[in-house]
Amino acid sequence: MNNGQFARFKYFAAASCVGAAIDFLLILYLTESVGLPGWQAIGLSMLVSASVVYVIHEFVTFRDPAKSNLNRARWTKFVIWSLAVYGIRVGVYGLLMRLAVVHMVAVAVAILSTAILNFVVSDTFIFGKGDKLDANHRYRRSRL
Repeated sequence: MNNGQFARFKYFAAASCVGAAIDFLLILYLTESVGLPGWQAIGLSMLVSASVVYVIHEFVTFRDPAKSNLNRARWTKFVIWSLAVYGIRVGVYGLLMRLAVVHMVAVAVAILSTAILNFVVSDTFIFGKGDKLDANHRYRRSRL
């Protein structure tokens, strides 16, 4: 991972924490206060969380002054990929639990393994940065 990718990964991790907090709080609110079934609450919270995280990524994490804008096609790719990440995370967690890995370790490994994969896919395919950063982007990133 080069310096530009490491800088973006720090912002990516922070945005992911924001997304996790939105998911958690919205699921609790929708199930306990509104009375929605869990599967509906999870679906709605994922949509809201992915949308908020997308905006953070578009304007902070993967900011490109010439291209950053709210892009429906990129947002759609991001939401679809977020659903795939959810499936992968559940799969990794389930496999580790079948292998009798300690619960807390299984949760941590599932989250970390999908976080890194999520960053690579977002960095390369969704927001299209990869290793292509100009000096201005690095300068701005280091000042944030």
